[in-house]
Amino acid sequence: MSEIEQVPNFPSTVNRNVIQSYIFSAMRARLSIYQMRIIYRLVDFAQSEIDGLMIRDNMTRINHSLRHVDLSMSVRSVMPDKDKHYEKVKSALKSMMSTLVEFYNPQSKTWQGTPVIYNVKWEQGSGMITMSVADFVWDAMLNFSYGFRKFELLTSMAMPSANSMRMYCLISGQSRPLEYKIETLKQMFGVADKYSNNSDFIKRILGKCKQELD
Repeated sequence: MSEIEQVPNFPSTVNRNVIQSYIFSAMRARLSIYQMRIIYRLVDFAQSEIDGLMIRDNMTRINHSLRHVDLSMSVRSVMPDKDKHYEKVKSALKSMMSTLVEFYNPQSKTWQGTPVIYNVKWEQGSGMITMSVADFVWDAMLNFSYGFRKFELLTSMAMPSANSMRMYCLISGQSRPLEYKIETLKQMFGVADKYSNNSDFIKRILGKCKQELD
């Protein structure tokens, strides 16, 4: 893509369902609420490639020929209502540009690494952010061979913390109880090195998530 992509009805202003690959849903990272909101806007943008598809009939990678994806979004679309902490958005963008995302493909025996986003531009007074996303990160967002999660976009964006946003995504629409090992959840939430006592993790992370979701 040589130009910034324009997708109709993005960013979403209605509470529609979005579909996120399980790879992205269960990624191991400690993220701020601003980082999560940026990621969910990427998911929102990616829906244009799967609109009209029955995902259960397409449990595979959505193929495209893009080397990378260029997109733009409004600054306000990644901020909570009435929030004026623009510096926190900038901090989230900088953190995402300096955090390595890596994937290993066992079939091709290929390792790849890149920031989640790069080439970010925020022109003062424009109210818009432009950025690039590497092709294999975009592929991971649209790779449903490991499963997917379907959730209400604006409901997730209204959650008061990054952890409750992630938990909502994991449990949304699930009719059966989910089972995770405590260590797996610690790694998923990026706190494996912080809570050596499982009861502290359950109380301070999972317990708070439950309160916010309730």
